[in-house]
Amino acid sequence: MLLILPLLIGVALVFPYLFKMFVWLLRPVYRLLFGFSGEVATRNLNRNLSRTAMTSVILCLGIAMIVLMSSLNSAFIQTYEKIIYSSYGGNLDIEFHHIEKTDLEQLKKIEGVADAQTYPLQSVIWNLHGQKRKLPVYGVGEEWIDRFPLFAVSGKSHSELVSNLEKDELIMDQIAYDVWGGKIGESISLETLQGTRNFKVVAVVNSMKNSGYGAFMREDDFRDSFGLKYERNALVLKDENTTPLELRERVFNQFGGRIMEMFGPEDWVSVISVTYTGAFSIINFLVILSIMISGIGITNTLLINIMERVRELGMMRAVGVTRRQLIRMVLLEGFGIGLAATVTGCIFGILLIYITSTFLEVHSLTYQFGVSWTIILFIGLFGILISLISSFMPAFRAAKTRLSEVLRYE
Repeated sequence: MLLILPLLIGVALVFPYLFKMFVWLLRPVYRLLFGFSGEVATRNLNRNLSRTAMTSVILCLGIAMIVLMSSLNSAFIQTYEKIIYSSYGGNLDIEFHHIEKTDLEQLKKIEGVADAQTYPLQSVIWNLHGQKRKLPVYGVGEEWIDRFPLFAVSGKSHSELVSNLEKDELIMDQIAYDVWGGKIGESISLETLQGTRNFKVVAVVNSMKNSGYGAFMREDDFRDSFGLKYERNALVLKDENTTPLELRERVFNQFGGRIMEMFGPEDWVSVISVTYTGAFSIINFLVILSIMISGIGITNTLLINIMERVRELGMMRAVGVTRRQLIRMVLLEGFGIGLAATVTGCIFGILLIYITSTFLEVHSLTYQFGVSWTIILFIGLFGILISLISSFMPAFRAAKTRLSEVLRYE
């Protein structure tokens, strides 16, 4: 905001010059398409330039902000979706009430299951700054972690990272790492079967397991430390011809009431989408409200301009200008105000997207620069529609003015 706010103020200050340049570019187009009405409309747009430009800049800033917010919403969801699917470990994560030795083989034989793997998970007591907290710790094996990735890693394979782990070493998730506040190479204290032991943190990764709060260590070291003999959690990969719903139904039909929970990456995507969309909907509503208020400003500006030009309008009527031409003239003025605001707002919104994507990082999920031209099109059409609707009342007000009253106007 320290960067964006000065830009908003700067655009407001230079907008009168941008508006004047835009009208200069618009004049030949209006003249070619609308003749006399277009010529008079562009001339009137340059009258009271400060008033007209400030009316337009409010709409411009509203459009810029809704372009930015729409892009942020879409980008965050896509970024989280990418992380979720790359770190969830498969198409389905099952937690059993208890597990038997033959369950893994039965799981692999279910129609639609391409592969399956059990993994150990334990909520370990973590001594953090003198306070005891629970830290979910996952036991991972280098022979299966590449097929069932529980975290996202860059620069090396999952199995390579896990195989390099020594005894009493672990990998921390980014959120847990931030809560800890230490540095790579330092140690954390966990309660084990042998009492409190220090584990060296050798790497930090991203994962959506337990909302990104946990740690990972080699399976053999996990069992030595926490003594978990049987896994209660299983990861499942489906084949290409099976849908997630069909996979769940078949797994449930096989194991029934022994399943405590089944959760897939698409569930997390839905949760994230609803969360972010709901949050951004409130912001977008407020921005749209400001755009609609700017439409009222356009109406007031055009009405004031008409009142100041009552005698001029009367003279036009007296020399043969029709009511339809007057209506078209005022509508073109409103359209010019809205078009200048919409084009400038969309360009400024794209600039804000670029700036935000350069400097913004949330939970290590970098917001990548990208522009949805569909969103830009809809927002642009919305801004122009608001300006046209706002111009109708002033246009008909100008057309309904009686000629006799106008000629007597002082």
